[in-house]
Amino acid sequence: MPNITIHLDDETHRRAKVYAATHGTSVSDLFREHVRSLTGTEIIDAVAAYSRGELTAHDAMDALGITCLEDLYSKTHAEGHELPRPTRSDAQREAARVANLIAPFNRHA
Repeated sequence: MPNITIHLDDETHRRAKVYAATHGTSVSDLFREHVRSLTGTEIIDAVAAYSRGELTAHDAMDALGITCLEDLYSKTHAEGHELPRPTRSDAQREAARVANLIAPFNRHA
């Protein structure tokens, strides 16, 4: 990762260190995240993490500032990523949930 040098006046530097410390991060991480937000890198990172199954759809949508699942699918596709595949246990749990939801309707058929 390349290093850069940024010059700040003493008061701004002090305030940045205090802010970073109270938020459990570093001044370097603050600048990195700010530059990512300016360049759209956080969108690519959130979509990639969602595609790898590292973020839930809900968390990815929060990170991207969207509220529609279809928009998340579109962004994932537009960035060239696959939609995440559920684990076998997640798929079985979802199938059982759906079976329980439709069971009352099957009794009346």
